[in-house]
Amino acid sequence: MSTLTIITNVILLGIIFWVRWADTKGHNDLLKTMREQRRTYNVSINALGDDFTNYQLRTDRELAELKRELETKTKQLEYQNNKFNKRIDKNEKELPFIIGKVVGQIEFSQDIINRQM
Repeated sequence: MSTLTIITNVILLGIIFWVRWADTKGHNDLLKTMREQRRTYNVSINALGDDFTNYQLRTDRELAELKRELETKTKQLEYQNNKFNKRIDKNEKELPFIIGKVVGQIEFSQDIINRQM
């Protein structure tokens, strides 16, 4: 009976160790998977952060370029507007003289027309 008990105990201990080993292997596989997922997560977060930073930099560059273009266009329009305003001012100054000339010619022609009749 003693040999049968010893053999049974050895078999049971072997089964217990095998089950523990299988359980530990499952935990190790789970931990390995979790580490890989964490590593992938970190890489993904870093890549997302880099992409977002690049997006911000690109957007800032584009905004600065658009601002420069807007300032250039605004200066061009101001220059053209100033030229136009100077021309109008010149015409306004000359306008009374031109009107006087035209009115004088009309009156002179009226006198000539009245004399011929």
